[in-house]
Amino acid sequence: MMANCLPKLLAMLTAIFVWRADSCLSQPVDDAYGGKDKTLLPTKGWPCGMLEGIPVPERGVPVFVAAMKLDQVYDVGRTPYGQRKVYVVQSGTVTGEKINGSVMSGGLDFELSFSNGTIEVEQVLVLKTGDGKYIYLRTAGTAADRSDVRMVPAFEVPSASSLDWLNVGNYAGRREVNLAAGTMKLSVFDVSNIATAADRTNSVRVVKPADMPDQPWDYYRVAAGEKRGTRLITEHVTLGQVSQWEQRRTADGTLSRLPEGI
Repeated sequence: MMANCLPKLLAMLTAIFVWRADSCLSQPVDDAYGGKDKTLLPTKGWPCGMLEGIPVPERGVPVFVAAMKLDQVYDVGRTPYGQRKVYVVQSGTVTGEKINGSVMSGGLDFELSFSNGTIEVEQVLVLKTGDGKYIYLRTAGTAADRSDVRMVPAFEVPSASSLDWLNVGNYAGRREVNLAAGTMKLSVFDVSNIATAADRTNSVRVVKPADMPDQPWDYYRVAAGEKRGTRLITEHVTLGQVSQWEQRRTADGTLSRLPEGI
């Protein structure tokens, strides 16, 4: 009787193993984490604009979901700031009750991961609404566990747009990456009315390894005493379509971008 049951038992165990491995391809889950329903407290070095705590995004009002297809994934490797990976967006769709449109190609997602499972993310996207308007979206995110990557979006919308309400308020989102499918999803919620009175019972803190320095958020600024060094390389690139702008090559071979008709 045991001999007859053994093949069935092995098949069952194999199916469970395959399902578990497939579900962890892109978002490894720590079953002991237990922080998804708690306020996430970022580090002071990467506060994401919500040092007092990033609430559970889904407790807010849904704004939109951006479903993106990845073009490239570059594993840079270990840098002075952590394990660096860069995701390049190919295209995507934006769906929501008040906003619909697309994600423009070329969006970038910069991920830093650390040996203890924590993550820091910087993301730059351009959205195009259904009426042809563009939205600049810069987002900072963090996680105490890969299964709970929370993002804090900052929108830059034309003041004359019907979506200028995105320029104010507090927003939080959740970022999900599926490497096997080559996709990324960003779900954004309005959390302006969510209280974040974090304490030890309802919060989880992001903790980086002690030997990891903080990565800079601001773009590099030249110090007063610095001088231009020897030029090592000059790179010329071909730009794609630039809406309402025109590319012209000057006498020295560089490209300039001027409004059409000038």
